[in-house]
Amino acid sequence: MAAAVNPQEKKEESQERKVQETVIVIISDTHGHHSKLRIPANCDILLHCGDFTNFSNLKHLQSFNEWLSTISIAKDRKLIVTGNHEIKANFALKYGQKIDWKECLNNGKLLENEMVEICGINIYGHGWKADIGKRQWNVPKNANIIITHNPPFGILDGRFEGCKELKKSIERIKPLIHCFGHIHSDYGIYYNDKQGTYHINASSVDYERKPVHEPIVLKITCWNSKHADNKLLLQVMNKDKLTLFKDNKKNLKQCNDAMRFVN
Repeated sequence: MAAAVNPQEKKEESQERKVQETVIVIISDTHGHHSKLRIPANCDILLHCGDFTNFSNLKHLQSFNEWLSTISIAKDRKLIVTGNHEIKANFALKYGQKIDWKECLNNGKLLENEMVEICGINIYGHGWKADIGKRQWNVPKNANIIITHNPPFGILDGRFEGCKELKKSIERIKPLIHCFGHIHSDYGIYYNDKQGTYHINASSVDYERKPVHEPIVLKITCWNSKHADNKLLLQVMNKDKLTLFKDNKKNLKQCNDAMRFVN
């Protein structure tokens, strides 16, 4: 005869295991074409990996901020980093005044070497780092998602145009997701099964800067239990998700050879 289940114990067990599903939409390199993108209505968090303007265009910046206001989620869930088209000095030279980024992007949240926690997910963001000297990345060890504009070296980075110091940081921290852009022609997802990291190049435009790439949509399931660490499970929600996944065709020898010529 089966033992009777104590209703109180069953209730405590269900409370102990809390499951939360979060839909994350990732875009990058919109270059003024933001209004042409279709953001799913069930979006919980929006991530933009930089280059929302084209050649430091102030009208693009203003239009992008207005567009952010049309997305019906809290502004602190619309996370943004700057790209190489949003270099502060370029705006200052072009328009003769400094840009107050947080004011200009007041319908979202700009991350500048900062981490936030949303829905139990630690999200760290840092904008573009130029090719001067060694790029240092002070990424928190407990980051689950890392947003940069720079790609990591040898991964969805065109002709080895990524950052090798960033790659070292990603390999050390092993986040669930690293999302970026910059290289329009390498849009897609590469899963590193050894590290357990999804590398996502979310460039919205192609090499001709035409907005042909769909936003990448993920569902993150956060499972909490007092008997285990928080667990995050990822599911790609795009209809054409099989075509998004790419093999990393750059083998180790190619990477090592190319590293001789890259800072």
